[in-house]
Amino acid sequence: MIHPSRYPGVGSDSPQSNGSCEASFFERVFRARGSDMSERRPSSTITSTPDDEVRLLGDGSVQASVATTLPELLEAAELVRERYEWRGYVTRSIKADAVDREHEASTLVARQRGLIVGTMTLGFDGPAGLWIDHTYPEEIARARARGRVLCELTRLAVTPNSDSRKILSSMFGLAYQVGRLQHGTTDLYIEVNPRHAPVYRKLLGFKVASDVRVCGRVRAPAVLLHLDIEQLDECVSQFAGAAFPALAARPTQRPAAVLPIDDTALRAA
Repeated sequence: MIHPSRYPGVGSDSPQSNGSCEASFFERVFRARGSDMSERRPSSTITSTPDDEVRLLGDGSVQASVATTLPELLEAAELVRERYEWRGYVTRSIKADAVDREHEASTLVARQRGLIVGTMTLGFDGPAGLWIDHTYPEEIARARARGRVLCELTRLAVTPNSDSRKILSSMFGLAYQVGRLQHGTTDLYIEVNPRHAPVYRKLLGFKVASDVRVCGRVRAPAVLLHLDIEQLDECVSQFAGAAFPALAARPTQRPAAVLPIDDTALRAA
């Protein structure tokens, strides 16, 4: 199990007693474990920031929420499209399926001064499977066979020249609530460019779960990363203390029964 000693600076202060405790935990982790990464080249950063220095957007607070309206979803999709295009990825399908009616998913957005400055989408396993089933079918099938409850993180994007750690911690805090506490997720997967894998491994403890392959959605090299969410529970619970009773009452979900995947649309994209 993960212990606070593995996260320097985490757990040394009194726990918070409000709904921001998860975000505070992740911000502490990001700042403690990422303190030596600020001088790396932009291609190694989690934020796709084009500048060597990260400029803070003033002292405005960052609030994360689940996008519930079509304008929010489209604005989030536009941010993803802009950042992906900056990377040279194929983005033709991003705006078209801002509302994905085939897969169960929650799009999270981070706002600062009324503007969306970050977004990520959590995809939950179900009859339609996960997007990562297309590229990593064997790896995901083995996890389901072990009775795990799977979730994928896609469309992660943060505005350039922003306080990326604060934005990411707010979204990951909410993602933990939505994915773990509401859906009973045990395993989180994310498909990333191999250049970015070291950042996810360092900041959150993701482990490499595949060899390098080509992601058909964005036509770029990718590697599958895996995080055992159950290993986060003890550390988050210790940080939150008695103010975080929800872990004991988290739901237990049965693994999804997945239908065969039709790759026709993906191949034609």
